[in-house]
Amino acid sequence: MLLFFLFNCTQNEVDDDKKEKNNEQEKYNYFINNATKLNMDQTTDILNNGICYINLKGSGSTGYWWYYNIDDETKIMLYDMQTFDFNQSDTVGGHIMGVWKFKGIATGETKITFKYYRSWEGEETAIDTRVYSVNIN
Repeated sequence: MLLFFLFNCTQNEVDDDKKEKNNEQEKYNYFINNATKLNMDQTTDILNNGICYINLKGSGSTGYWWYYNIDDETKIMLYDMQTFDFNQSDTVGGHIMGVWKFKGIATGETKITFKYYRSWEGEETAIDTRVYSVNIN
């Protein structure tokens, strides 16, 4: 009887983790719906008033996070930003997915640069940099 109880409790925890993970995936899918993903290795075209997004993994528990700069803020603006945790609920120090959505506000081309650093150490200490080119039509 005790073994059945222990197995049943463990199985319920696994099921809860799966539900939580699926729920997070549903929230993510809804968030990026009808938006164009930007890729680092190419210029991505979006429509004026169109929405695009960038996914970047980070580890918030270390203090590092992604900070962005837009070369020409007359062309594109931050529209929304959310984080998603796809880890098991009991994972400590796991990666978090940051998703930034931008909106084209004028035709032309610009770049969005993300740097990964601890805010209190400053941008010059960035350990990673990602650059995304966008052409707004």
